[in-house]
Amino acid sequence: MQYDPEQAMKWRLRAEMLRTRADATTNPVAKASFLALANTWDEKAAQAEKPRYLNPLPPKPE
Repeated sequence: MQYDPEQAMKWRLRAEMLRTRADATTNPVAKASFLALANTWDEKAAQAEKPRYLNPLPPKPE
């Protein structure tokens, strides 16, 4: 995944909306599902927030 802070912000907002729905529901299975999805979006956002660098060249064989 490439560095994309704008997309990460959208995914964090999506996660927050899911947490809001989880707080509003009384069904424990639905609540758990909403929270699991929110965590997934947060993880995806965290990956998009990390800058990516090219790997250095491997060491030359001796």
